[in-house]
Amino acid sequence: MEEIYHNDDDGDGNNFSITFTAEANTVYYLKARPYYSDVTEGKYSVKVSELVAAQDISFSDERIHGAIGSLVYNEIIFSPENAISETVTLEIDDESVAKIDSWWNGGRSLDIRLVGGGTTTLTATTESGLTATCEISVDEPTEISLGEEITESTEDDILNKT
Repeated sequence: MEEIYHNDDDGDGNNFSITFTAEANTVYYLKARPYYSDVTEGKYSVKVSELVAAQDISFSDERIHGAIGSLVYNEIIFSPENAISETVTLEIDDESVAKIDSWWNGGRSLDIRLVGGGTTTLTATTESGLTATCEISVDEPTEISLGEEITESTEDDILNKT
């Protein structure tokens, strides 16, 4: 049995989770004690959830809108809540608009870099064939006029203009 320990995120050392894959018809014993603590008494509770096959997946944000250069976060949600995570393949229709910047948390969390103006679709597909989509729209660059229009000028003309 492989054991994975994860300390709580608030850093107080009071909460933790232990995750492992259990085999059918097997009894497991959990022995818990405080770590780096003088506490020798306390209550420990164990929650056991039966994992089931995913029935659906979705993105935490089904529509993303932003400016070029932005980094946006999205998350893949499996349902029901106690669904087994599956391997997910991600595909962006137009990578000139957005690209996957990083992907972590077992493939559930991702950062998306908005790289060019336009719209595209991000599709997540599980190994069992479930799909979710996220529409991404990125603002087109805005042209700014700073007064006089420059036509057929050389570098010297621009630098020496008064």
